[in-house]
Amino acid sequence: MMHFYLLIKKIKTYLILLSCFFVVATIFLIALGKDGSFLWLNQYHNNWMDLFFSKYTFFGDGLFAVLLSVILFFFIKTQRLSMILLSAYIVSGLLAQLLKRLFNAPRPKAFFTPEQYNKFVDGVTVANSHSFPSGHTTTAFGMAIILAYFTSNKYLQSIFFILALTAGFSRIYLGQHFLTDVLAGAILGSFISLCAILISNSIPNQKPVQLLQYKKSNQNG
Repeated sequence: MMHFYLLIKKIKTYLILLSCFFVVATIFLIALGKDGSFLWLNQYHNNWMDLFFSKYTFFGDGLFAVLLSVILFFFIKTQRLSMILLSAYIVSGLLAQLLKRLFNAPRPKAFFTPEQYNKFVDGVTVANSHSFPSGHTTTAFGMAIILAYFTSNKYLQSIFFILALTAGFSRIYLGQHFLTDVLAGAILGSFISLCAILISNSIPNQKPVQLLQYKKSNQNG
């Protein structure tokens, strides 16, 4: 229980932002529904946004999570952080794939007719099935909450949340997922990563890890 309390206290800023997202997304879904919320969020498309989100979405890709884990392990020498990140990605990724096949929900391309929605981005391959939950969002939010835990800087925690949220939105913008898929992915990734942190903290004799901590310099006069 103490480990859980300390975890919540340490990432309070991140969790506040995450909770706000859950509330707003739930309100959107209740008010507009699955299809209405997707169409509302996809009202605006232009060339630079197409280019940005088609590239940015790879930050939620599993290969990026593995690459980040390798960099943390071998180059930044934060092996504990690397192993938590990698183990959380593997478990959440497997669960996401299991749920995808269990629900086998249609993606927007198969859900809407071309007359209802046709703003797909050129050069982006869009799938038809296995929509729920969003795997990219699961990975993005899983990584973000772990990185937020290993920094005591509330501004960095906010940045990690925004980066994850942007990755989730990219899946909607590119026509790959609905808001329901993104919300479920955020919940799944966050929950599995929190569990991975708690399990790691319960292991005795763990060396503390602090990522990107900025100390205020003393000013005289």
